[in-house]
Amino acid sequence: MGCGKGGYGLVAVSVNYDLCTGCRNCIENCSNNVLDLVNGRVTPVNPDECTECLTCELGCPHEAIHIIEE
Repeated sequence: MGCGKGGYGLVAVSVNYDLCTGCRNCIENCSNNVLDLVNGRVTPVNPDECTECLTCELGCPHEAIHIIEE
């Protein structure tokens, strides 16, 4: 999980690795380059750049990624 400032406060980018298949939809949909594959796993590499646009969450066909406001 990675944390960023988001649009309205601190947010966490949470990846459920039991559901994630590494399809890269979330990575390709994120225009802020928050996510990338690290050792074959989707990882929030730039969580401070998250703007809570939800394109990663909505674009995941496996419902494996969530943006959580903290």
